[in-house]
Amino acid sequence: MKQFVTLLVLFACLSLTHADRSVQGNLVGTTTETITGAADGKVTINFGLLNTPPSLNVTASAETDIGVTFLASGDLSVAIPSGEGVAALSLAGYSGFQITSSQPDAVLTLQLVTPSLTGLFAADTQVVGIFQASAGAYVRIPATSANNALIVNLPSVGEYALIIIDLKVTANLGVPRAILAGVNRTYQWGSDFTCEFLSQTANTITVTTSNTTTQGTAEQRATIGQELVFFEITLGTSAASHTSTIKYTYNEARLQAKGIASSAAAGLRWAFYDTASAAWTLASSADASVDVNAHVVAQTTNHFSSWGVYATSSASSILPCISFLLISIFVSF
Repeated sequence: MKQFVTLLVLFACLSLTHADRSVQGNLVGTTTETITGAADGKVTINFGLLNTPPSLNVTASAETDIGVTFLASGDLSVAIPSGEGVAALSLAGYSGFQITSSQPDAVLTLQLVTPSLTGLFAADTQVVGIFQASAGAYVRIPATSANNALIVNLPSVGEYALIIIDLKVTANLGVPRAILAGVNRTYQWGSDFTCEFLSQTANTITVTTSNTTTQGTAEQRATIGQELVFFEITLGTSAASHTSTIKYTYNEARLQAKGIASSAAAGLRWAFYDTASAAWTLASSADASVDVNAHVVAQTTNHFSSWGVYATSSASSILPCISFLLISIFVSF
């Protein structure tokens, strides 16, 4: 029994030693909190009123001083892109924060919890993201949501910004549009062309359109099918890694003007101009789709160049081939 009591007291001491603790920070100025290491457990630094979020949950492998400084937009080291559906999201007048550690060798875990963001943005068309300043640009940090608040595991100490993003940005043809690193956004040009773009690097995108093209020969293009419309899609700088889905919304009047039957709409496909072979080439059918109800022709791609929408020869020739086959069978009998 005595040994049991001794173990119970020891367990209680260990539990108290590893107990989590919560402290109240301040949005004004810099809040510094000392964490003694693994034995100190998790420290939650609350910056809201009465221990409410925003809050930072921290654990460390060694003793270190964690500093948190909230920054206004003008004090951020990297400027948040203006316009293009991107804007700073202010929490109590601050759009970002800087986290520092006095011990570079301490292994840290950092988790940010925001207050409820209900009412701060239009949930159907906008999203709030946490971005880390990296190499002169902001990179989005993956986040989860609970009770309309963001929960973000921060990768390291450094500078972060809260940014609100329009999920769909209307763009003018021929005008370069800004691309934010790590953000999946949909750009729309006019009423018939959209591009859903996700790049790991900041960039610009420009789109122009035409009913005709001088690239390739008319004979070669005819082997693909009846051409409908063309788009020139270019990036400001070559993106090391990006994934995009381009979509064209057609209408019956455009099809009729090009001599394409409505029944052939299911055979609409994207093709790109291959500069190496100097010929137009159909894009991968595995990444293509046609929604005949919404009148949308879509293609997922990882490169940009000259693109065109065609009513493919196979689609437009199915009916004539079947008719010819039926006639042949009839004649043979």
